[in-house]
Amino acid sequence: MSWEKTRRIFQILFLIFFVYLFINARYPYENAIDSDLFLRFSPLIPLFDFISNRTVSLLFWPAFVIIILTIFLGRFFCGWICPLGTSLDITSKIVKSPSNKISAKYSRYRYLKYGILLTAIILAFFSINIWGYIDPLSLFNRILTATVYPVTTFFIENTLLQLTRIPFLENSIYAIYDIFKDLIMPEEQSYLQQVFLITFLFIIILGLEKISRRFWCRYLCPAGAWLGFLSQIRFFDRLVSKSCTFCNKCLVDCKMNAIPKEIIKTNKTECIQCFHCGEICPPKISAISYRWRWKPYHSPVDFNKRRFIKTTGISMASLGLLSIGLTDRSAKANLIRPPGSLPEKEFLDRCIRCLQCVRICQSNGKCLQAGSIHNKLLELWAPVAVMREGY
Repeated sequence: MSWEKTRRIFQILFLIFFVYLFINARYPYENAIDSDLFLRFSPLIPLFDFISNRTVSLLFWPAFVIIILTIFLGRFFCGWICPLGTSLDITSKIVKSPSNKISAKYSRYRYLKYGILLTAIILAFFSINIWGYIDPLSLFNRILTATVYPVTTFFIENTLLQLTRIPFLENSIYAIYDIFKDLIMPEEQSYLQQVFLITFLFIIILGLEKISRRFWCRYLCPAGAWLGFLSQIRFFDRLVSKSCTFCNKCLVDCKMNAIPKEIIKTNKTECIQCFHCGEICPPKISAISYRWRWKPYHSPVDFNKRRFIKTTGISMASLGLLSIGLTDRSAKANLIRPPGSLPEKEFLDRCIRCLQCVRICQSNGKCLQAGSIHNKLLELWAPVAVMREGY
């Protein structure tokens, strides 16, 4: 079995595992595996937890494993584990993303993801959390909670109920319906207030695949920037033999446009270890292999001093904007956060807006909702109890 086929199997398995944990995060909570385990795979969590608390928590051990392995293997998390990356690969096949010949003009914007990461780090020192909004695992869980799960279950449930009206299918369809209600949706249908905004964001991320393959990973993802920074000198590398005819197939079809014109070297900060280049190399030539290189070369990140200064300036300017309170005169009392929450200021600093608590709430999208903006911009999607919807 080739490296690329192995990677695809791992992608599917991790996606299934993530969805399994998501579905089992429901009331009453009786899961043998912590439902938030996959969220702790995020390589951004240890970085920002350290900034916030000045401590290293072993609670995030999966992320530490990812970070340590990245130093040796490169950005394998993006190509093998990340469910958002897997979703983008599937979307890329459907919308037929353009080749690197067409999308290469956007390569000069690679620095954006490093700017976004630096902005998030600077703001974190001032107890302003924006990284949770754009962390790929938090983002994916938010999309599942507010969009994919409600829409999918609504469609399946109503389809099954319609099929039960067919006389000769009634018994078998009801049996399937019972299994569906027992394993997939034992609670009532969920309806969330922020579904349209979150769905719109999801559509944009997927739609960007029409501009460039893995647009989010190439230009916007802060986790990819952090892992790219750690991958500058990785040891497991792509090697090109002298048999290479420079047909440029690997250059044109690379998922991350990580192969420069000279073909022989690889941009290690961008490569996600998808092994696609080796798969498409003509069989008669087979010039590409993968081996350990104990004297690796260095691939610098696309972020110079001028961009660093500009990003720092923008971060300081946004610091004031995000700190401004937009008082809601209609708010009669303080917002009600999930039970056991920290004090408001600390809660907004720590919450990553993954909506895991909304998902697991017994009211299932009635009482506990993804919040809107009341007094500050950073209240968006922070969970809040809405008593008019449920209790």
